[in-house]
Amino acid sequence: MAEGEFLSRVARLLQEAESLPAVLPSVLSLVEAQWPWLRATVSLDGGQAPVLAPGAASIPLTRGPRVLGSLTVESPGRPDPEPLPELLNVVALLIAQEAELRRLAHPSPPASAGLVGSSGAMQEVFRLVEQAAASPVTVLLSGEPGVGKARLAEAIHQRSAAAPGPFVLFNGTALPEFMVESGLFGHAKGLGGKFEEARNGTLFLDEIGQLSLGVQARLLEAMHGAGKPRLIVSTSRNLETLVAAGRFRADLHDRLKSFPIQVPPLRDRGSDIIALADHFVAGFSLQTGKTIKRISTPTLEMLLTYPWPGNVRELETVIERAVLLSDDEVIHGYHLPPSLQSSVHSGTRMHGRLADRLDSLEYEMLVEALKASHGNITQAARELGLTKRIMGLRMTKFELDYRTFRQGPTDLVEDPEWN
Repeated sequence: MAEGEFLSRVARLLQEAESLPAVLPSVLSLVEAQWPWLRATVSLDGGQAPVLAPGAASIPLTRGPRVLGSLTVESPGRPDPEPLPELLNVVALLIAQEAELRRLAHPSPPASAGLVGSSGAMQEVFRLVEQAAASPVTVLLSGEPGVGKARLAEAIHQRSAAAPGPFVLFNGTALPEFMVESGLFGHAKGLGGKFEEARNGTLFLDEIGQLSLGVQARLLEAMHGAGKPRLIVSTSRNLETLVAAGRFRADLHDRLKSFPIQVPPLRDRGSDIIALADHFVAGFSLQTGKTIKRISTPTLEMLLTYPWPGNVRELETVIERAVLLSDDEVIHGYHLPPSLQSSVHSGTRMHGRLADRLDSLEYEMLVEALKASHGNITQAARELGLTKRIMGLRMTKFELDYRTFRQGPTDLVEDPEWN
């Protein structure tokens, strides 16, 4: 089959299919008919790269910085496999484009941001969440404010036998003691209160370390009673330190620490920052009716280098703001708050908020132009309306090397007559 006809059939199959996973076997059959010595598989999970057999190769399915999966090909039984056909890169591109279009047309954010991430630290947390959900044991979630303890508590509830019942959250840190007690246990025994409201479900007590000793005593008594709800508690303070200081009951602490889960801060979660950012972009795009196709590369760098003192809660607020400000289907660095728009990329520290923002915007536009031109300085300069000399000065200022961006087709050539 001629190359043009082959690619047309692949594109038509992908575009006309009701379901992408359902049509992929037909696409792979076309590939194997075109190159009978190859065996091809496709993964659309965007997760870890597959384990390759000897002689096999994997082509990533990418759209911008987003990795959607991989196209894996191998030549079984051939000791000297033939070179990988260049046309397979186009097939991978067609599959990735169709997957991305379908994702944007039918966005469906995950059930809980607390379960987004692939870092080792969070995988251990997720494992403990599944174990906790399989038992009615009281769970103690510990971690800095904003790490997502409430979302993890809800995830445990949703996966537990208490899921048909209500999930009731109570945080009395801003209430006087008498209102905390009545809010939890009602004005009279067995009358009202969050304990009664959550009787057939799960009660999540946020920041339990700030409860008074009197309320702690009532809580310990209620935990021994009949018909109590499933209990999950959280704290951003060290309960053992509070016990030693006489500000937290040792017997209550003993009851709560039977199943502890320590939630890591966002700064220790590495690439989870990007996964969470993508998750929030999808969710807020759906809420606002906007189409956000990607987060620009410089913006990703800003997100990854920022220390996130407010953790996941702060990231969520930042992305919500960026989605509202975006007007070209892309999250740019200048959509982020000034605290994230530093001159870290240039190696220089400019003073003043306006200077920082201009510095960040200039860097981002340079990087985007160089990426689009695959490192072709002349083409990038023309796109930005600069002379080649000025483009070189700007690249020197930000320590940018055109070779970093030579990652795709290099058919663009420098034009010596244009400056």
